[in-house]
Order: sequence, then structure tokens, then C-alpha cells
Amino acid sequence: MQDNTYTQKRIIAAHNRLFNMIKYINIFIRLLLLIVVFPIILYLSAIRYVNENIDIWESKAEDIISSIQKFLDKYFPVRSK
Repeated sequence: MQDNTYTQKRIIAAHNRLFNMIKYINIFIRLLLLIVVFPIILYLSAIRYVNENIDIWESKAEDIISSIQKFLDKYFPVRSK
């Protein structure tokens, strides 16, 4: 009978170690996701923000170029032959 309780205690201890290992693997996977996925999300959002800024500056540059072209056409017209 005493041998049976010893075996049960060993089985319970093995289960506890297994559940602790699963818990630590779960924590490790969550940390890995935080370390890998979170910077990728930040990087992609930063790229999107930079692309939006580039679009804004590109439209401003187009406006400036078109106003310069209008000024040149008005005051310095190109003479056709």
C-alpha cells in the first residue's frame, strides 16, 4: 500500500512539473511574441506614418512647382517659332 502512495506522489509530482513547464513555455511564447511582433507592428506603423508624411510633402512640392510654372508662364513666356 505504501508503494502505491509513493507511485501516486511521483505521478502527481511529474504532473506538477509538466504543468509548470507548460506555464513557463506559455510565458516564453508570450514574451517572444512581445519581442518579435510588437517591434514589427511599430515598424509598420512608423512606415505608414512616414509614407503619409511623404505624400503630404509631395503634394506640397507639386503645389510649389505648379505655382512656379504659372509664374514663369506669366512673366517669362516661352516664345514659339
